Amino acid sequence: MIRIAIALTFVLAALARDARAASHTIVIVDFSYEPPNLVVQEGDTVTIEATGFHPLLLDDGSFSCTANCMPPLRPGPNPYHCANHGAPGGSGMAGTIVVTPAVLFADGFE
Repeated sequence: MIRIAIALTFVLAALARDARAASHTIVIVDFSYEPPNLVVQEGDTVTIEATGFHPLLLDDGSFSCTANCMPPLRPGPNPYHCANHGAPGGSGMAGTIVVTPAVLFADGFE
């Protein structure tokens, strides 16, 4: 019975996390990303409206795209830049997506 209760707890926590997942979009405005810096929770989706003229590249080189894309994001900061008008480290056309741990329960829950 305890195993069932524990398993059910994990299933409910996963469902609650998925129900709270948010969608975010980063768009190109002239020669910048809007918003340039974004904080999301694990499980959220981020779509970047990249174009061939502004190809997106994660600073670590692990991902690039030339059309709308959802980059694979790791926990913590995920800096990115335009391959044509930016550079790693936030130079030029660049930004950062910070992924924070998902919160399963509100503060003060007992």
